[in-house]
Amino acid sequence: MTDSSTSPTSPTSRASEVATRVVRLVDDGLDRMSTLLDRQTVREFLAEFLGTFILMAFGDAALANYVLRKELRHNPQAVDILAVCLCWGVGAMIGITASAPVSGGHINPAVTVALAVLKRHPWTKVPHYLAGQYLGSFTAAAVVYICHFDALNNFDGGNRVAYAADYATGHIFSTYPNYFVSLCGSFFDQVIGTMMLMLSVLAVTDTRGLKVPTWLQPVFLCFVICVLCTAFGLNCMAVLNPARDFSPRLFCLIAGWGLSTFSPLGGHYWWVAGILGPHVGAILGGWIYLLTIDHENLSCRRSRSTDKNELRAVRTGSPVNDGEDGPINKQESA
Repeated sequence: MTDSSTSPTSPTSRASEVATRVVRLVDDGLDRMSTLLDRQTVREFLAEFLGTFILMAFGDAALANYVLRKELRHNPQAVDILAVCLCWGVGAMIGITASAPVSGGHINPAVTVALAVLKRHPWTKVPHYLAGQYLGSFTAAAVVYICHFDALNNFDGGNRVAYAADYATGHIFSTYPNYFVSLCGSFFDQVIGTMMLMLSVLAVTDTRGLKVPTWLQPVFLCFVICVLCTAFGLNCMAVLNPARDFSPRLFCLIAGWGLSTFSPLGGHYWWVAGILGPHVGAILGGWIYLLTIDHENLSCRRSRSTDKNELRAVRTGSPVNDGEDGPINKQESA
């Protein structure tokens, strides 16, 4: 007589045990993911990632549609540059709308750093904001590349050329200077363009100004981006956003375009016009708005500086300097 305790486990019971273990592992994974997503830092990172991804996916795909259709010279459905600028604007609108409730919808490293300089955004949050923006842009470039891979091969025969050639395709993903633009000219072009962008962002979002409703602000910024791309697109294709330029350029380096992606203007264009210019322009635009329009905020900054000076005097037992500005005042009210 066979002992039931030693009988082999049936296939049905084994499958049930495996399924139970899988369910438990999935539940544990979901619990850990939920705990991770509850962290504000992670939520802000993901919001900036998604917002920048949407902006870049719309913009780069529009450029791909524009560039890769140029081979069909007699195609009446060819896309014009104004339509491309509109796609960038709509991409910014959707990206800001998606990310604003969580992170404020910066989707631009130059805006994030400028707001931190103006003390409207904590410096401690700058690293994960910038990480989300650059990674979102890189991912969008990869998605656009995969989506248009066949069209790229049809256009250039698989011979990837970044710029300065009839079949160049690098400018689908990142920006390149026009043939007549100097390094100094590209820098000032982006300083001025991004300064106008930052002025526009602060004007639209200023709670002391016309008080544009929050739900309407992305629409205003959509038109701002569209107009800026049209107005400042001749020299350097309107960088305005370091993540818009550097991450796709890095992707092109990896995906087959080679080191030529970083070679324009003696190898300095990518950081002078692509990174430095937008950051300088955004900070300059922020200070101009603060000094010309937002006087109340400037007064609050000076008041906070005075309070800090008085608090330091109380702590150290030294007299309060009521005459010339002390080091803290000079630093924060410059």
